[in-house]
Amino acid sequence: MEQAEARRVQAEQDRAAALADPVTGALTAFSLPTARADLIAGLAFASVLEAVACFA
Repeated sequence: MEQAEARRVQAEQDRAAALADPVTGALTAFSLPTARADLIAGLAFASVLEAVACFA
């Protein structure tokens, strides 16, 4: 019972933190989990950074 409550509170905190971040908040608006939205944003940033490095 307490574990379920702790998970619910942690999920609520993760959701609030994701909404504070403009990129992750936009991705979670499409009902993506917070962890997956963070992964997608990180991969997109890394690929843009790598592309700029290749062109430079």
